[in-house]
Amino acid sequence: TVITLCSIPISVIFAVVLMYFSGVTINMISLSGLAVAVGMLVDNSVVVIENIYRLRSKGATVIQAAVSGARQVLGAIVASTLTTVCVFLPIVFVEGITKQLFTDLALTMTYSLLASLIVALTLVPAMAAGMLRKEKPQKPGLLDKVYPAYRKAVSWSIHHKLVVLGVSLLLLVGSAGAALARGFAFMPNIDMNTVNLTISMPEGCTREQAVALADEALQRIAAVDNVETVGAMMSSASGAGSMDMTSMMTAGGGEYDVTAYITLPEGASGAEAGKQMEAACADLACTVTASGAMDTYMSYLTGSGITLNVYGDDMEQMQSAARDLAAKLATVPGTENVSDGLEQAAAALHLSVDRNAAMEKGLTVAQVYMAVASALTDTDSSLSLTLDGLDVSVSIQSPEESRMTREKLLDLQIDPSSASAMSSMMSSASSGSSMGSMSGMSSMSGMTSASASGSNQSGESVRLGDIAQLEETVSLNTINRDQQRRYITVSADVADGYNVTKVTSAAEKVIGQAELPQGVTAAFQGENEAIMDAIGQLLLMLLLGIVLVYLVMVAQFQSLRSPLIVMFTIPLAFTGGFLALLLAGVEVSVISLIGFVMLVGVIVNNGIVLVDYINQLRLEGMGRREAIIEAGVTRLRPILMTSLTTILGLVVMAFGKDVGTALMQPVALVCIGGLLYATLMTLLVVPCMYDILSRRDLRKVDEEELKLLDM
Repeated sequence: TVITLCSIPISVIFAVVLMYFSGVTINMISLSGLAVAVGMLVDNSVVVIENIYRLRSKGATVIQAAVSGARQVLGAIVASTLTTVCVFLPIVFVEGITKQLFTDLALTMTYSLLASLIVALTLVPAMAAGMLRKEKPQKPGLLDKVYPAYRKAVSWSIHHKLVVLGVSLLLLVGSAGAALARGFAFMPNIDMNTVNLTISMPEGCTREQAVALADEALQRIAAVDNVETVGAMMSSASGAGSMDMTSMMTAGGGEYDVTAYITLPEGASGAEAGKQMEAACADLACTVTASGAMDTYMSYLTGSGITLNVYGDDMEQMQSAARDLAAKLATVPGTENVSDGLEQAAAALHLSVDRNAAMEKGLTVAQVYMAVASALTDTDSSLSLTLDGLDVSVSIQSPEESRMTREKLLDLQIDPSSASAMSSMMSSASSGSSMGSMSGMSSMSGMTSASASGSNQSGESVRLGDIAQLEETVSLNTINRDQQRRYITVSADVADGYNVTKVTSAAEKVIGQAELPQGVTAAFQGENEAIMDAIGQLLLMLLLGIVLVYLVMVAQFQSLRSPLIVMFTIPLAFTGGFLALLLAGVEVSVISLIGFVMLVGVIVNNGIVLVDYINQLRLEGMGRREAIIEAGVTRLRPILMTSLTTILGLVVMAFGKDVGTALMQPVALVCIGGLLYATLMTLLVVPCMYDILSRRDLRKVDEEELKLLDM
């Protein structure tokens, strides 16, 4: 045991050194790779030392046992290590966030496993030759009572292969169907000791009212149990000295939302504290919304909830379609806080000038718009003074009665002569810019002047309301574009207890039945799409990993058929992984799929060790079924030991409750479930598959045949 134990620190140090030279930092992902690999680091050493110990107990000298014990399992442990490592090789073909997240994990596991192989083939035999000099009689252990029962079980399985394989297939289909029916997720919910809060102020709230509401909310939040520190920041509305169309449409000040960041003691639940904070502020006029720090980070990374982009060229049609789609989206079970993307739009006034009415009054549309623009221009001014070495800014506001308001706008008096003069000044100012623009502006100015002088000789002022109409409308603060296409984003949150992929699937059916205006299209671009893209990348990685594992085993067994026997352990491992997720109540996620990728490389190790020894016994002249049973009994102990060491190495990560273990918990659950189930089934299924696929006699090449002839 001491010999085997030495492989762990040496392999970890080896991996950390290679991390340094390859630029891999110590972070949650790389440390998780080391934590997952700890249980695997002793696998190779266990197989080698167990074989050395077995030979030593049969009477071999310590040197013979050390050399022969390592040589007998050399091919098996090299192949098993390469299969575990090569499943991570396809990550170079993966793109996007999946590659960014798991490259460090793949590198740290590869470094440590390669180090464990070197240790098993060099240090373990050397230490065994020194520490196993004294012969000790092997005492009967627990497995000695299991061997007879296992021998009978293997014999029964070989004679009832259809029953064994049929039950395995049914369990695979049933567990996979039940697990996938629950939907997918990107990452598990990570409950950290921090809370992000958003305090949304009511519409029309003044700054003084917002400050009072924020102070009251923060006092209640600070009174919640386990709250250590609270930091908050208020956003600022438009300044009082500015005059724009938004201020004309609203009654008072702007919005003053507050964002707060709360820290709790280590180990405290941020999700539970957030619910308490929302409940404490439920009766206030403001709305308090809590979210975890990791949830906020993931929303930036992958998006959150359901997002639907509405594309089109006509802005009014886009806005109408966005409202209709938001209404349909609100009918989907599991959606909440549905937004049509127009809440942040600014209220606007749309001025429509009657061209004919304006010409009868001696005005053109351009003159009307310039007069309106001049009236809406802010008349405030500012001065910069230096007093006692300090720079001071002084704002001078125009009188309230001279400010333009919505009510005064239609009563605006436009003087045709002033409008013509203004148009001429604009033309003269532009004439210095370029010769091309001078002629164009001059002709337009002349036409405008002639029209004005010819139609309104009296020079009376014209009321704007007589020649124009004013309509309330909505103007988007920003215009989003995707590949030069304008779009509006319709979004919805997923309610607690619902799966985002299942809710999105239901939303796609509802939106697919909606009739959109001509030229308007809609496309989903939310968290579900990010999840499916990552899953697609990992499935590609899984497929390439299986191919590489098969090729490694072909090189090991020098056969195309023997690796197929071992490959049947992979679906067994998947069955165990799905069952573990079902029992733990965890959704299939991108993180858990990494566990399935790892299982492909790990679970075949037991099959390789078993099939390799069956082939060795058959080459020595033993019959096929006798070799199958004898190899199973002989390799039972190392197979159970290697599986148990890997499982025990993952127990803390699978059942830990802190932040450090939460991220990789699905990986640990999948690996534990897959190893437990597949190890037991491998000892029965692999013998059955070997008996089906390896009926031909193995060809043995004698050393005499390899000698070169002198011709």
